[in-house]
Amino acid sequence: MTFLLYALMIYMVVRMVIMQKSNKRMDKVINVVRLLDKEDDFFQAVDTEIEASTTQEQKTKFQILKLWGTAYHNRYEEKDFDGQLSAIDLETLKQETKMSEDDSFFYYFLAVPNILQKDGQQARIKAMYDHLGNDLSWYQKRLDYQLSLACLKFYNKEDDLGRAFFEKVMDGDYQDMVYSKQLIGLYKQLTSAMLVKLYEDSGEQDKMDEMMSVAKEFNQTRIGEAWLKNIGVHMADDKKDESETETDTDESEDQKDSSEPANDETGSQEVKTEDAADKTEDNTESQPVKEESASKDAEDLMADNSASGTSFTEEKK
Repeated sequence: MTFLLYALMIYMVVRMVIMQKSNKRMDKVINVVRLLDKEDDFFQAVDTEIEASTTQEQKTKFQILKLWGTAYHNRYEEKDFDGQLSAIDLETLKQETKMSEDDSFFYYFLAVPNILQKDGQQARIKAMYDHLGNDLSWYQKRLDYQLSLACLKFYNKEDDLGRAFFEKVMDGDYQDMVYSKQLIGLYKQLTSAMLVKLYEDSGEQDKMDEMMSVAKEFNQTRIGEAWLKNIGVHMADDKKDESETETDTDESEDQKDSSEPANDETGSQEVKTEDAADKTEDNTESQPVKEESASKDAEDLMADNSASGTSFTEEKK
């Protein structure tokens, strides 16, 4: 019994050390991502992390972030986008024991191509997919990869523009694919945005309205706002609308006060807001998949996972 207790203690200590190292690595990624809008600071930070990386896997993650930043700031030639892409070794992220690195593949498969299509960089999108190699079997069972193929249909105006697959995802029909439980909410936000555009273009107002609440949540994030603009969806400025409503209410109250005698007892008006209902999904495993809040940006998801000791390497199979 004493031996088992010692063994358990040693296991817990080792696990804690591993988790601390993992969290420190994730913190570095978070810090770089949050510098994105500060162009010079971002590239300086990501270059520093690439040079300081102690493993090829860690280096690859930062290389993908740099690729994203290069597209985000439209510095294709200045930062040698093509050279960066050729230097990325995706094989280091394809470890059978983890089947992971969903955050990196989110940027690679979805975020970067979304910017490239907006900038008319179709040749570079093709280069990114060519860089995957000829054996695509590992990628084909992943939700992020299949979502990216549906997005490509939309960008290239092919087939049904990806509509069937987007609707399949929103219906929760992806249980046979590999995906991050931490990122499923983000994937659904992205999918809702694509459907809003498709329904808008086809004049299906009712279906568009059904997707709008999730798309509005996506629009509250930096990545989501940029994504929607890149595909041609212009959302109303909710904050501006609320401000105008409050101004109109104040003016009405002032007019009322000027025409009616003062009253010592005043009431307060509560403004009620409705949050989009989260969908509960069936899971082939015993524990159901929990969707993340749609108001969180990708880097905030990373921060939450890092703080709680989890990582994007968890996934649904």
